[in-house]
Amino acid sequence: MTTSYQNQSLLGPKEALSSKRARIREICRISGVVGRSIAVVDHGEIVSQDTIGYRNLAEREPVTSDTIFHITSLTKSFTGACVDILRGQGKLSFDDPVQKHLRRVKTRDPATTANATIANLLGHRTGLQNPIGIWLGAHGKIKATGLPYHIFLQENILDPLGMTCTVVDKSTRFLDDMSSAYGVTDNGLPSNVPLPEISAKSAMGPASSLMSTANDLVIYCKALMRSWHAQNGEHVETGETGANEAVFSDVKWLFASLQIMETPTAREKRLCCWMV
Repeated sequence: MTTSYQNQSLLGPKEALSSKRARIREICRISGVVGRSIAVVDHGEIVSQDTIGYRNLAEREPVTSDTIFHITSLTKSFTGACVDILRGQGKLSFDDPVQKHLRRVKTRDPATTANATIANLLGHRTGLQNPIGIWLGAHGKIKATGLPYHIFLQENILDPLGMTCTVVDKSTRFLDDMSSAYGVTDNGLPSNVPLPEISAKSAMGPASSLMSTANDLVIYCKALMRSWHAQNGEHVETGETGANEAVFSDVKWLFASLQIMETPTAREKRLCCWMV
């Protein structure tokens, strides 16, 4: 689990998070979490990193910061970034009708079929089930580039950022440090369940197929943050900035609000494949 932390207390971020470590571990225990790898980034620096539990409970194999987990819906954020890269290359526009790129896509509502745009898909505004909408948004890249989604992702995001442990399907070279999947039974005890068999090469891949590590997601988080600050005219230390901006050429759009969610308690917003 990787997150960006904004310090809102009198304590520094490291101290504030350190004081919550025991509570985090207790929450994991009572909710049946078998293993977690946690990293927190503040102003571009790792301020807290911790591992909890096991990647394989039966064998008592501990989680490390390089343990690979399925990141499920976080995959959607990579899909949105891929679409933004295509926009920057002039191969599509967020306001393009889906029909311009995928003529065979149809919904039950003729008006939706005729008028739905790529931005509508990525912002979950079409009424389609979320993963299907994301698949449609990504599937258009195959036509726009001649490359399958998983290859476009690898060449344009994972390789440039050096995310060497983020994989699009099960890879034998990472099996030794891949977490098993667990669910919680009625008695509150964890139970091993089969790992999802979703590959980035499949139709549902752009919605929920990626696997990654806490260390790799720190790279991703820092790249987004550095690009955001650079594009807002804020000072950013030299080094990785150029590579980050080359990947996230218009990071502002990735965090633009596309839909206000009807959840007053959470006050969530749907961004480009993000929900915050």
